[in-house]
Amino acid sequence: MYERFDEAAKPPRSPHRAQGHLVADCPYHGMRTITYVLLRLPGKDTLTDGMIHFKGHETWGSFLGLGGSRKVVEWTGKDFSLHDGTRIKPEPGVAVYRRVYHDQNGQELDRIEGTMSYSPLEGLTLPPIKIKELAWL
Repeated sequence: MYERFDEAAKPPRSPHRAQGHLVADCPYHGMRTITYVLLRLPGKDTLTDGMIHFKGHETWGSFLGLGGSRKVVEWTGKDFSLHDGTRIKPEPGVAVYRRVYHDQNGQELDRIEGTMSYSPLEGLTLPPIKIKELAWL
């Protein structure tokens, strides 16, 4: 599942100011697009490295799903972070993890496609499912 956010980018706070101007260089200015890939695990409290295996590709910078550049990827549980510290309230009994994508060289993440396997218990792997998610829908 994708969630895309446009945030007003703010320069980092710095204790070093000279006559009201920020001395340090700011890493970005203006609007920034952030895309989250959320992984919801009902009945789980945590995600371990061996629970998830995804093999596929990401498409960056396409126009309505056409063109762009493809990047081959392979993820496991270690490639996700706990989805906390946001204004989203956690659901009881559901672990939510995320991968966060920022624009890269002016390109946005547009698509993820591949196969994901889920092992809810050690020694038990469910049949793989095909994933095809378009970020621009």
